[in-house]
Amino acid sequence: MKRSISLVTLIAICFVSFDASPMLSPCYDKFYDYVPSTTGCPAISKTQLTQVYFKDGHSTYISQGPASGGCGTYVDGCINCSNPTYLTRQCWPRFLSPCPGNYQEPGSNCWVGTWGREVYNQTANTGSYYCGSGCSIPTATCADAGSTWYSVEHTCTC
Repeated sequence: MKRSISLVTLIAICFVSFDASPMLSPCYDKFYDYVPSTTGCPAISKTQLTQVYFKDGHSTYISQGPASGGCGTYVDGCINCSNPTYLTRQCWPRFLSPCPGNYQEPGSNCWVGTWGREVYNQTANTGSYYCGSGCSIPTATCADAGSTWYSVEHTCTC
């Protein structure tokens, strides 16, 4: 029981410490992703436009991309190997969840708002799978092919 009380006390102190911290006056506020520009197979491309807002009323746009993807032909299983249905695997770029944040400039009352997103290009890795009875089918899987970090910072009024 003594251990439980200590843990509860520690959690309560953590919340009180967090609530009293200057992080309650951050600079970063919110963001809005606009409809992306896309191109499908055979040459996949995607560009994302984001508007980032800061608490002092400043906003800015950041373009992410163009990021590339790939396409590959595959057959979904060995069931009808003599008369397969060919499909196209579309490997779209991966736009990760944004990483917004704030930090205080050392030795000042100034807050800096940050926003960033990592974007991964994709490629279609193609190969074949042996089904037996002399039958092989094409395969295609998606894989990361390098990434780019896009970010913006803004110093709010001190």
